[in-house]
Amino acid sequence: MEKELERGNLDLFLYTKVASARFFHDLGFYEIARVPDRLVFIENQPDGFRHCLSRFERETQAFLAERGIADFGNVVLHASGPYIISNATFPSYFLPDDDAASVGHAELDLTLFAKIAAALSIRRRYVGEEPFSQVTGLYNKVMREKLPELGVECRVIPRLAIAGRAVSASDVRQCVKDGDWQHLQELVPKATYDWLRSDAAAPLPALRRAGAGLLAQSPPFRRGFDEAHQQDAFSIPTPLTPLN
Repeated sequence: MEKELERGNLDLFLYTKVASARFFHDLGFYEIARVPDRLVFIENQPDGFRHCLSRFERETQAFLAERGIADFGNVVLHASGPYIISNATFPSYFLPDDDAASVGHAELDLTLFAKIAAALSIRRRYVGEEPFSQVTGLYNKVMREKLPELGVECRVIPRLAIAGRAVSASDVRQCVKDGDWQHLQELVPKATYDWLRSDAAAPLPALRRAGAGLLAQSPPFRRGFDEAHQQDAFSIPTPLTPLN
């Protein structure tokens, strides 16, 4: 703990065995969620999780998602912070690992999501189909099994396909690398395409190599919310992937 504080890491997250959790409670850690007989997820902030549920903050990574939903009056974008599909709650999502570890992390992440769902009155979760990533596909499988037990319906949305081929982030990165803007425009939403062709994306190494012709910035987005649909939650588990 002293070493992490020296590094400037004030908010600490920790996994431990169920039998060991009580020892960390004495060291100033607070339980967030647990998977029975598997592991406990704790942090050193007494109200960190509660505080996350009560605030809305716009992060840079959410820019394109917020632009993409600007025309939908019944959708609101809410930052999840470190409590859902993060390096803290689901490390095997970001690092190669075996299926057993991934299942355990997925169950922990969903146990934590159930608390978020209860606080926000979420009764349905939409997730994208994943034909490429083994870990994400496994997470979808665990969600379909676990979420109904937690009182949340899970609906899997089919992946967008063009000419019979599912669109992937690898295809998008290849188009950017090759400067194939015509094909790229078919693969991504307009907001994403406009951003990739704007000054904001110019510093990305992949775009510099592609010699991208830049377009003007798109006009500011707007955000709407229809309280009648606040029981729905859309999950975007894949973080913004660096193009380099």
